[in-house]
Amino acid sequence: MRIYNQTDFIAQHPIRNCLGDIITEIKHSEMNTYCSLLTWVEGRDLQQEDVSDGDYNGVCSDTRHINGIERNHHMLMQIQRGVELGLFLSSDFHIIEESFDLINSRLEVNGNAENPTGIIHGDLNMGNIIVSNNEEICFIDFGLFGFGYYLLDVSMGALMVQSELRRRFLEGYFGDNEIPEDIFVILEGFMLIAIFGYYAFHMENEAVHPWIRERMPLLCAKHCLPFLSGDSIFYKL
Repeated sequence: MRIYNQTDFIAQHPIRNCLGDIITEIKHSEMNTYCSLLTWVEGRDLQQEDVSDGDYNGVCSDTRHINGIERNHHMLMQIQRGVELGLFLSSDFHIIEESFDLINSRLEVNGNAENPTGIIHGDLNMGNIIVSNNEEICFIDFGLFGFGYYLLDVSMGALMVQSELRRRFLEGYFGDNEIPEDIFVILEGFMLIAIFGYYAFHMENEAVHPWIRERMPLLCAKHCLPFLSGDSIFYKL
């Protein structure tokens, strides 16, 4: 609601129910479900060609996450279910666990001075960005919207951009400021967190299990192990 009322961004806004409330409580089988209805934004999902021209001037950083070390621990517990479900080996999970430990240790060492926090979207991907009929950008699905590291949104944005254009993308974010070279290890960590977040979210979704079974060992071998060895994976993910 704040984005809709106080900014020029295109944004969905909630519709009040017949009682005038934004949140509707539905009781069924002794369970309470809370839901809201949002306005529709006419447009289409962001496509790869939309981010292929290299024009990233003025990339917005004022978007949320509730992410951080605590949420990373919760995500790791969700991913561990994959071993119990037979989706990947315990040796793969060990690599994932080491990757999370390294990411968290870097966040602990650098702190908020190196990685400023604020309100971010927390779930940026092609499906959550709408291109309106006037070719304007609209963010949707604020389920993870909250307080967290700005660089999480930046890393998710970088994942949507072709590898050869990612430097241009960062130049758009940092503007006239020089891109700190040591920022890449933090961005790489957040990129892995974004990818693992997808796996964690779908860990109980049987329809996605064949995909997880195929892709998780490849992710560990091609990206996590090099990441743990100190190799740069920013342009390889």
